[in-house]
Amino acid sequence: MNTDNMKPYLRFFGNFIYVSAIVLIANSCASIQLNQKNWAEKTIKKLTLRQKIAQMMIYRMHLKYASITPQKWDEIKSLLDNDGIGGIHIWSGDGSSALSILNEIQRRSTIPIVIDADIERGLGQRFPSGTDFPPLMAITATGNPNNAYEVGAIVAKESRAAGVQWNLSPVVDVNNNPLNPIINTRSFSENPGIVSEYAAQYIRGLQENGMISTAKHFPGHGDTQTDSHSSLAMIPSDSSRLWSVELKPFIDVANAGVDAIMIAHVHAPDFQPESDIPATLSKFWVTDILKNKINSGIPYLGTSAGSNICGMTIGTTNDMPIVHVKSLEALGIIDFNINPHYLDPIDGFEHMGESRETRINEFHKFNDQFVIGLREGSYLQVEGDDIYLKGLKHAVIFKKENEKFEIENGFNLKNII
Repeated sequence: MNTDNMKPYLRFFGNFIYVSAIVLIANSCASIQLNQKNWAEKTIKKLTLRQKIAQMMIYRMHLKYASITPQKWDEIKSLLDNDGIGGIHIWSGDGSSALSILNEIQRRSTIPIVIDADIERGLGQRFPSGTDFPPLMAITATGNPNNAYEVGAIVAKESRAAGVQWNLSPVVDVNNNPLNPIINTRSFSENPGIVSEYAAQYIRGLQENGMISTAKHFPGHGDTQTDSHSSLAMIPSDSSRLWSVELKPFIDVANAGVDAIMIAHVHAPDFQPESDIPATLSKFWVTDILKNKINSGIPYLGTSAGSNICGMTIGTTNDMPIVHVKSLEALGIIDFNINPHYLDPIDGFEHMGESRETRINEFHKFNDQFVIGLREGSYLQVEGDDIYLKGLKHAVIFKKENEKFEIENGFNLKNII
């Protein structure tokens, strides 16, 4: 390739963001219909190489009339009239100026331009006239995930009215390092399951009101002690902790249909001891993990303790307390608890302390989720929303303040959740 032809773009690179280095589209936006997709594919085929590269560029702007000098406007018009630009990132502005300027830019462009902004806590974060919500952690403090949905919905409605279509939010990092200088209250919680729950509702609020959503900062910026805007942040977690804590919310929101995932300038030495490049530039993180594993779905097979951690907590095993700190919370892949290796009580036999049935009944004195006792030779097969009992034996279901009952091979537990 002759790089001399790219010099006009290289001169403006300080105002541009190169899309593929920061954001990976994880799913097609739910609002795109088949005919729109066909139009996009046909349009791309007609573009020159320069025009295709231009569509990967996002131009950063301060959308106030006072910020748009004649020279700046001439620069924008030149870009639009020649090779075009893919999008505009709004750093700040006011509602009336932004809408007027964006409408003029859209009219001038031959291809519709994607307008994005980083709006974590309301349009007021960028436009003084917009609503300004508290940080995401304050939403979690209300104890009601529906509030995350309502905030997402309001953010989407106000942003779309101002001409913004794509929100670079929410933060799905787990706030688990008190020395972190950049995430803290921007996170929903220190608990990955809670982050997933509230983030999914926030995303749904955005999407149902016509806005593209983005989960960030992959593969996790919560357990770092460095601001990645200024230097490379390091994730100290080992691989098992990274999958169960840092990456869990990204897996969950990808399964829930988030539209995009933003990749962070972070490095996880335990995964790549031979390299020190950030995730943004890493084939391992962008292609091998995010695209090929997380976005395509990750099969999971767990036996014994490996099946127990798929439930809501590990508090129904006979060697764990039924009430304890949040460290006993499990992955929450299913909405109930599992008691693996379940043994039926034997009349007259003391079980050296307590039977598994006694243990589960004690658990229900303080907890509400039902528990399945899985006998040896049986397993659960999870396919989407369906959870089937498979194997050689029946299983027993314990529900709070209800009599236990047996379920047969092939039973779908979705019917009792």
